[in-house]
Amino acid sequence: MQINADNLQSKSIIKFVRKEYYKENQKDFAIRVGSRQSLISKYENGVVSPPSELLIQCMNIWIKININSKIFLILNI
Repeated sequence: MQINADNLQSKSIIKFVRKEYYKENQKDFAIRVGSRQSLISKYENGVVSPPSELLIQCMNIWIKININSKIFLILNI
């Protein structure tokens, strides 16, 4: 899953962090973040807006992943 400026939405970021960073299904991710699987599904489908705390946590992970990948690309040129 690739996230770029065109699809930078909370639902994309949460799904990316869940699948690519934690490699968890919705149920396990919900347990990790203190939520329910049904709410994670609603966040990822854009039905309900996620709480700001969850979005900030996922954004921080997303930023860290992108910075690390850019550093890796620069060092391997």
